[in-house]
Amino acid sequence: MKNELTGLPLTNEELASVSALALRQIQLGTEILETEKKLEELKTRHREISTRILPEAMLALGLTSFSLTNGSKVQLSKFYNAKIPENRKVEALNWLRTHNHGDIIREDITVSFRDGKDDEVKKLTAAIDKLGYAYSRECGIHHSTLKAFVREMIETGKPVPLDLFGAYVGNITKIELP
Repeated sequence: MKNELTGLPLTNEELASVSALALRQIQLGTEILETEKKLEELKTRHREISTRILPEAMLALGLTSFSLTNGSKVQLSKFYNAKIPENRKVEALNWLRTHNHGDIIREDITVSFRDGKDDEVKKLTAAIDKLGYAYSRECGIHHSTLKAFVREMIETGKPVPLDLFGAYVGNITKIELP
């Protein structure tokens, strides 16, 4: 094999050196993938214990908190989660509008400009369609706003279609270390 810049032949030692580096890169890539897989497995097991197994065990014993011998404090609390399924987005947004909650809906318009087009950007805020720029429009609800909305509706006893919002309420344990 030859050096592609100089045309001079490469020594066996030089080829062995770059081959070893390439093999090390492959090895590290494999280790990264294995570690990421292991991390996901650990996160799944941790979530299972903190959101199902330990809360169920505490509730069965009538506990909402307790302390460990190492001084850590274990607290049981509610959590709310919501994510509108993509195939129910229009229906969910319509429900919010018809039930007077449309104010939490956000509409985003994204427009791309090349550098130095500051004047056009200013004009666009007044008349986007007249300028003739292509733009995309997205209508939705920020995930934290949706979770807060679901929590408020549930806690105030107002009806909310949980399945429509991909919402659920669960218990979670949080551990405060000493």
